[in-house]
Amino acid sequence: TGGWLLRGRQMHAANKSNRRLPMRRSVVEEIKRILIDHPDETPRLAKLARAASLSPYYLARAFSSETGYSTKRFVYTLRMRQAFDDIVNGAYPTAQVARDCGFSELRHLNRALRLQFGFVPESMPGNRAYV
Repeated sequence: TGGWLLRGRQMHAANKSNRRLPMRRSVVEEIKRILIDHPDETPRLAKLARAASLSPYYLARAFSSETGYSTKRFVYTLRMRQAFDDIVNGAYPTAQVARDCGFSELRHLNRALRLQFGFVPESMPGNRAYV
């Protein structure tokens, strides 16, 4: 953990001469990669902004402009996709999937899946809810 903070600063230093759109895209891509590589961590916006040597406000606006999501929503969406895939593939019991995807309780995962996809794990093919 935290090694990505140094990489972010190095990446920003390489792009410092051109602070316009191409740099913004590369910074957003780097932040997306960090979030994808570490979905179990939820780094604060301030920490991500430090990694990119940007203000939290600027990073939030740039990330949202490029992706259509806030960093928090982006991580949440990654976790939801992972949970959905794990449940459909029947890889793990639903309670374990909930824990692995950052949900404190199974009912939180159930509610999130119902809101996001329209159904709960018990009705999903391949589900091993009670194993």
